[in-house]
Amino acid sequence: SPMTALAALGIVSLIANSLTIPETLPEEKRKPFSPRAALASVNPFGFLQLYTKGSSAVQRIVTITTLQTMIDGKNMSDLSLIWMREHVKLSVEGIRNFLTGFGFLSLLAGGKLTPTLLKSLSVWRFTTFTNLTNLFAFCLRASYEKAAVWFGAMPFMLPGVNGSSTMALNSVLNEHLVASGFGVGESSAWLNNLRVLTGVAATLIYGYFYAFCRKRGIWAGHTYTLAGLLGAALPQVLLMLTVKPVDLKLDEPKSADNK
Repeated sequence: SPMTALAALGIVSLIANSLTIPETLPEEKRKPFSPRAALASVNPFGFLQLYTKGSSAVQRIVTITTLQTMIDGKNMSDLSLIWMREHVKLSVEGIRNFLTGFGFLSLLAGGKLTPTLLKSLSVWRFTTFTNLTNLFAFCLRASYEKAAVWFGAMPFMLPGVNGSSTMALNSVLNEHLVASGFGVGESSAWLNNLRVLTGVAATLIYGYFYAFCRKRGIWAGHTYTLAGLLGAALPQVLLMLTVKPVDLKLDEPKSADNK
């Protein structure tokens, strides 16, 4: 069965990684294996330690970057397919062309555009810029049921697409996590766990809100506006109101007026 094949593939991957990928952590920093700690790490709510044991900077930045992932492609894919088919009236070939084009442009943006922005902008400005482009793109998508608008919003999504808006803050967050005593692998696992749960919540929120709008004759495009508010506007507000300059300790300003 497909599930058995996936399980077998996972076992093969585990063995291959164990035999071919060397351990990079210095021996003096390694911890002995603890069955109790291993069982505790399986806890899906282990990420709460980021809030109970992490510094205030960790708590604030984790919240912001987690919210930003609410508009990742995997969280928007169901809504996007419904919108393209039922509202924009794209054919199967049109949907294929959009997905192919968007995937190719996202690849280019990740390889060229995002690194350039990270080098030229401060952490605060990069995060603000990508939040604003994401918000504009999602609001534009929600405005009309036209293919030209749907495709036209694509360029505005590229700077912060699929979690790219978190990249500047993530580098700062990693430093704060280490300063709070978290291991790199440990904190990465908890962050990914938190983001998976956030993705599940996001998919449910958008699905129920879309259905609510359709049943009551409300403009269904408001679902994209909601996504933009949760995944871009709200993180930006939290960035402006809660994150202090000292929290962005890796944010080296290029001039006196660089925030």
